[in-house]
Amino acid sequence: MKYTLILIVSGMLLFGAACSETTTSEGGGETETVDNDPWTKVTALNDEVMDIHDSSMVKMDAIYDRISALREIEKGVDPDGANENNAVRESVLEAIGRLQKADDAMMDWMRYYQPPEKEAPVDSTMAYLEKQKESIISVDVQIDESLNYADEILEQNRK
Repeated sequence: MKYTLILIVSGMLLFGAACSETTTSEGGGETETVDNDPWTKVTALNDEVMDIHDSSMVKMDAIYDRISALREIEKGVDPDGANENNAVRESVLEAIGRLQKADDAMMDWMRYYQPPEKEAPVDSTMAYLEKQKESIISVDVQIDESLNYADEILEQNRK
């Protein structure tokens, strides 16, 4: 089993070396490795998209925490009270709505995202991943903005 693993790893290394070439600059000593595999760019862009996704996902717990805190404020507001209470309740509900929309945007992005397939043409895959990158950046901005708004509302209503 140990030798099988060594053979597999060695084969992968040899394949990787075969897919790249080393060039020497005219100045002499400097070498640069050029990767001839077009899927290297696809993989790099996909990794970038997933890194943005992963950093956004970390914020999802914060969304749920803010919704919970805002719900507590909402419970303490008398809906039949003064206009000031109505304004507080409306701002709390607005913040909750924004947080829920940001959560929905992330869930939708994850539902519809398709990882690249090796059989697909590189150009169309790169175009798809560029669109996905723009989309997940937009989701990340929406998350940040909704969290910031919720924080403002929570700060205004601290007792």
